Amino acid sequence: MKRLAFLPILLVIPLAFAACNAKNTVISKQQSSITISAASSLKEFLDEAKKDFYKSNPEITLTINFGASGTLKKQIEEGANVDLFISADAKNVTDLKDKNLLEISSVKNIASNALALVVNKKYSNKINNLSDLPQNASKIAIATPEKAPAGTYAKESLTNLQIFDKIKNKLVYGSDVKTTLTYIENGDVDAGIVFLSDTLTLKECIKKEVVPTTSHKPILYSLGIVSSSKEKEACKKFSDFLCSKQGQTLIKKHGFIPIGEYK
Repeated sequence: MKRLAFLPILLVIPLAFAACNAKNTVISKQQSSITISAASSLKEFLDEAKKDFYKSNPEITLTINFGASGTLKKQIEEGANVDLFISADAKNVTDLKDKNLLEISSVKNIASNALALVVNKKYSNKINNLSDLPQNASKIAIATPEKAPAGTYAKESLTNLQIFDKIKNKLVYGSDVKTTLTYIENGDVDAGIVFLSDTLTLKECIKKEVVPTTSHKPILYSLGIVSSSKEKEACKKFSDFLCSKQGQTLIKKHGFIPIGEYK
């Protein structure tokens, strides 16, 4: 009879261990890690957004790779291990979507932007607007149009304003908009065109003019979840965060135009 008295206890112990193991299994399944390829102009914004997102989603780890949108797009086309793509234009996202490389239902615009003429302080007295570039600038930087949307928009604006042909021999191309800004900040060039959001961090430059928005196509930041991603649910959570009130407040803080205010 004494032996029988111990049976319930012996049965409970393995059940408790089984319950603990099951609980640990559930927790481990909730852990997610996603890789994001994002336009370089989003760096300061996404670095802060990543920290804020983690506070309410500690089970999701974000790794962000920054670069020119066109370069990042090509990497995805070549099979790079990426879960979420955020481009400085809608075209690169649309191209990938049309090739079924992005989940169609996940594609959305999250922000807008503008272009600005930025001049190194050494040349600020002789360059005040775009019309001064042909006569008063010896070197002018823009991002490479074939790789970076900032360069595509800049070339389009300069062409429509009938300035491009007058300065094309003076142009110095940056691999992305951040590199372009570095050229201007370092005095390697007299002036250049970057995104308006990039002017928040100027040190050795002065913002001289916002480029007329009528001279280029609308600047829309677009994102999409990569079709091959195994972390689509985690990607959607971060995508939704960027479009939330908190995310859009951060976007505005970093010099972008929240998508709800885009006209």
